Amino acid sequence: MEFKENVSELIEKRVSVRTFQKSMLSDDIQNQLQEIVHAVPEAPFQSATRLELIPFREGDEHLIKKLGTYGMIRSPRGFLAGAVKPGRMALVDLGYQMESWVLRLTEMDLGSCWLGGTFQKGRFAEQIGLATDEMLPVVIAFGKPESKPRLADQVARWAVGARKRLPWDALFFADDFEGPLQPSDLEKSYTSALEGVRLAPSASNKQPWRVVKESGKQIYHFYLKRSGAYHEKNHPLRMADFQKVDMGIAMCHFEAVVQLHGIQGQWRSEDPEMPHMPEKSEYVASWYQI
Repeated sequence: MEFKENVSELIEKRVSVRTFQKSMLSDDIQNQLQEIVHAVPEAPFQSATRLELIPFREGDEHLIKKLGTYGMIRSPRGFLAGAVKPGRMALVDLGYQMESWVLRLTEMDLGSCWLGGTFQKGRFAEQIGLATDEMLPVVIAFGKPESKPRLADQVARWAVGARKRLPWDALFFADDFEGPLQPSDLEKSYTSALEGVRLAPSASNKQPWRVVKESGKQIYHFYLKRSGAYHEKNHPLRMADFQKVDMGIAMCHFEAVVQLHGIQGQWRSEDPEMPHMPEKSEYVASWYQI
């Protein structure tokens, strides 16, 4: 992932935007957005993902009416739809790739908002020609942010505590889940990378990621700490497992920041069978510096 701006600053800059300007985006901007779709990094675990840009242009009134706006979203100028064939790491890969697009969008001073259970999947599925063996768990609304957020937007952000983040000692651990990892224990590059994880967006701001660093090694194990409302097997509406998408978003932030510091690595999914795992937690993936 290559960015013109400091990606740590982009992560801090990105916020969920729910109200967009009504003016259409220029053809030049739309073309840039499409180029970014084609340039997203490969999925870490090679899931069969497909990102489809759905831009709104002059004369697209029928399309705008068909796809509409949902819940708190007003006047989006298009959507990015993420389709993927089911698999163990499918939603992780999808979240990783779509968030890399969001960060590039942020670099263009455009706003975005992830949508999971609040969009008409059937209409989007028809629009992108969703295959019978694909699922469409999330889309991203985008456009130019309105300069003054509506009161409803501010209320929505307050309701989920949009800018609140858990402290380091609740998220990051040394060797196992018994001892917290201190920023002073790390090289600056990895401190920045984990801060990028801490600031990542997540469904209802549940911040499900937990990371354990192996002692004496640049190996970081990523775990998902389940929230009751998003439990994969018990979700009453049988919606997609959004917290696995969240894990992909966090992994995207981590890798983008370490690459900013010239560090290369690879993702693996080999459970280290960590002791003292918190309740409702599960292993997802590990980052190995190379």
